[in-house]
Amino acid sequence: MAKQTKRAGFTTLTSKFPKATLPIELTPDTFREFEKKNKPLSQDSILQFLLEEGEAMDEFTEFIPCFRLPDAKEFHGLVYWQAGLMEYHYWLVIFDKKGNFVEKKRIAGTISGESSFKVTVAVITSSWQIEVKEGESAQNTKNLTPTSFSQHHIINISPEGAMSE
Repeated sequence: MAKQTKRAGFTTLTSKFPKATLPIELTPDTFREFEKKNKPLSQDSILQFLLEEGEAMDEFTEFIPCFRLPDAKEFHGLVYWQAGLMEYHYWLVIFDKKGNFVEKKRIAGTISGESSFKVTVAVITSSWQIEVKEGESAQNTKNLTPTSFSQHHIINISPEGAMSE
């Protein structure tokens, strides 16, 4: 299900995402470093490139560009942080070299529950492997990273940009 995107503005979009130095860890607090360096994305860029058909956003949702995967010859891999009401997520979106949408996957984030937070952290390795761990954290907003994780899985990114678990 490839979504066709307009090429106009795609180069501007990718320029908002600095190349990452891998490995990189995405935790509940990592976004603060990106927020200091990168300006929020414009609504036009979000609507044109980041939201899939049927997805919506409200006026309170914020999108912060984090980084792009380095050394990708066949695709553009962009990671952004999306802050909504009581949910915060890191997304990896893959575009082909022409700027056409290929795939998008949530790779880390935090969801607030009644008595705890569901926290997902991710490490993207230098070989483009994403190690994802999920756990629960008490309602302590000072340190949301869980002390133990109940689920663990690996997402592999092929040289062409396909993601598989």
